[in-house]
Amino acid sequence: MKFFRTVIFIIFGAMLLATTSQAIFGGETVSINTCLDVKSTKELPVQIIKGYTMQTKPIEAVLFTTVRNRLICADPKQEWVKKAVESLDRRTRTPSNQKKTPARTPKRKRRNQKAI
Repeated sequence: MKFFRTVIFIIFGAMLLATTSQAIFGGETVSINTCLDVKSTKELPVQIIKGYTMQTKPIEAVLFTTVRNRLICADPKQEWVKKAVESLDRRTRTPSNQKKTPARTPKRKRRNQKAI
């Protein structure tokens, strides 16, 4: 039993050391939602794209998010990608001259209550 505890302690210590040394010495980490390659040239229908993120490192890419929450990397220099980004910007942009008015809630009628 002591051996098992010692092994678990050593593994935990090694994991802790690896994460802190990376933060201390400036190790670069790559996020899970990062494009590392943009080989795909297949055009996506704009209707299935709900958002995008522009990425500059480690490569220049556009990370599209589909309505099914799938992430797809695309080359920002391709024409269909530029059009998709413009379309998404138009879809989410609200004109500045159009004021947002809060939805009105119906007022409740108060009953006449007599004070006792």
